This record gives sequence, C-alpha cells and structure tokens, in this order.
Amino acid sequence: MLAAGSALGLSTLLLTLPALKLLFQIGAALWILWLSWQTALAGRTERTQDHGCPFTFRQAVLFQAVNPKVWAITLAASAGFGIGLAPHQEALRLFVVFAGINLGVCLFWTTLGHLLSDFLRYENVWRAFMTLMAALMASTVILIFA
Repeated sequence: MLAAGSALGLSTLLLTLPALKLLFQIGAALWILWLSWQTALAGRTERTQDHGCPFTFRQAVLFQAVNPKVWAITLAASAGFGIGLAPHQEALRLFVVFAGINLGVCLFWTTLGHLLSDFLRYENVWRAFMTLMAALMASTVILIFA
C-alpha cells in the first residue's frame, strides 16, 4: 500500500527535486549500514518454549508503514520505475508488484529459517551466518545509488 501511495505523486516530487532524492538515498544507505553493523554484532539468544505473541495481520500492515526499509525501497521504486501510466494505474501496478515480491520473499525466508535453525545452534555457524548476512545487506547500499 505504501508503494501504491507513493506512486500517486511522490515520484514526481523526487524527480523534480534531485536534492530531496539524494537526501532519501543517503538516509536509506546509512540505515542499511547501521542495520548491517547491528546484524554482524548480534549475539545468539537461547531457545525457549515461549514464542511470544506474533503480530496480528493488522499490526503487521501498520508496522510496514513505519518500517524504514520499506520506505527506502518504495521511494526508489516510485522514483525510478515509473512507466508513465496514470497515477492510479501506476499505484495499482506498484502495489501488485510489491505484494507479489513480498509474498515470495516472506515464503523464502520462512522456509530457509526453518531449514537453518538446527545448524544455527552452533556458535561458529551462527557467527559465520550473521557475518555473511551483514555483508550481503551492506552490499545492497550500492543499489541505492545505481
């Protein structure tokens, strides 16, 4: 929904104000680098039977509205991938594309997390995995400015 909303005029604003676009790009890059650093330093937590209370569907949707990573990719997509459709058509197109990609990504990480959970019990495997994930995340900063 954020992608659809941004397509309703945000891309025009970012294209007419390159300094604003650069400001958003720098902010997104700094955020991703900070997250990468935190990931690299993250320690393991012990497994417990208490799995907490997961987000409800509504809470998950609302969380995406304040998620900086979602804002970064949405701004980049709305500014860089518009194809000249009417604003409502562009919004629908971005919504469908983002929803499809999001579903695939969520299924992938859920499955991978389940498969890797047994291996990640070992400290050396955990550290190698977290370092790799941090490096991969940090490398995506290049794409923000491409």
